[in-house]
Amino acid sequence: MRTRRRTIVWIAVLAGLLLAAVFLRSEGTTSAESRDPRGTLALRRFLHNLGVDAADGDLPAPPGTYVLLADLRDPLEEERIIAWVESGGTLVVADPGSPLFESFEVAPVRPTGGFAGRRLSPACATASVAGVRHIVVGTQDALLRAGPRGVQCFTTPAGAFAVEVRRGGGRATLLGGPSLFTNRYLAQAENARYVLNLVGKQAVRFGSPVATGAQQASADRSVWSLLPSGAKAVVIQLGIAALLFALSRARRLGRPLPEPSLSPIPAGELVNATGRLLRTAKASSFASEAMRDFIQRRMARRTPGARNEELQRALAEPAPRNDAELIAAAAGLERLRKRIEEEEV
Repeated sequence: MRTRRRTIVWIAVLAGLLLAAVFLRSEGTTSAESRDPRGTLALRRFLHNLGVDAADGDLPAPPGTYVLLADLRDPLEEERIIAWVESGGTLVVADPGSPLFESFEVAPVRPTGGFAGRRLSPACATASVAGVRHIVVGTQDALLRAGPRGVQCFTTPAGAFAVEVRRGGGRATLLGGPSLFTNRYLAQAENARYVLNLVGKQAVRFGSPVATGAQQASADRSVWSLLPSGAKAVVIQLGIAALLFALSRARRLGRPLPEPSLSPIPAGELVNATGRLLRTAKASSFASEAMRDFIQRRMARRTPGARNEELQRALAEPAPRNDAELIAAAAGLERLRKRIEEEEV
């Protein structure tokens, strides 16, 4: 029992850690007003000082830039963004978990912890790396692998930090993580120059991690998809708690464990105890009725004709008045039962 409870506790702990990771990712680390090292306040002020129209919002008119630092949409909700890129828009996605990576044939090689050295050189020939000699990225950003139409930049032997893909009249840049845009890393090396090259000086809109407004209207929405991430985490936790409670209260699976009896009792002890109680109470009539009822039920289908009449006469005899008469009546019925059954054989 202790082993099973310990297992359930560990399952609950692991489930809590998983939910915490999902919750942190869904909450994001790039708040517009945050001065936290993971926020993006410095980036927004940087673009504003350069005269760039940068704000939170929906897809701008092409050739504007749409930046997704976190993306929790489903593939159906991404179709509108892909169509916008094909019409001439510039897309920047910094979340390797986004379904857009698969749409542009880019796959994470290593989800996190891909950059031990962190300082990277372009090693590619695209307009976005013009004038950029080095950038510094977070150690938790992912390594990426490009498809046949992608151009890898800032490569390492195991993969790349950035992949650029042309689609129709537009361009999509997919990054291994959002560290470049954060307050902590924007001023390091030539990160700011690279970010400015990526977003350009057209209208820049920072998209919400989830579909909003027209995007929601364009997709077939379910109740689950309408819930905020915090509410989803609570629902999942309640489900896990209910499952763990059911497991803790359920029967053991497999062969039952041997459990020694605290007070071993011989198999016939109950019969003997009942007999002693009847004898102490001098319930000869009650015992006789129980015995005759048992014999009658057992022989009901086996005593046709004369034997049935003989049995009925034996059962109709007066009730015994003491133990001696009870023993005699029981012996007589037992002899009659054996004789009838032997004759049938």
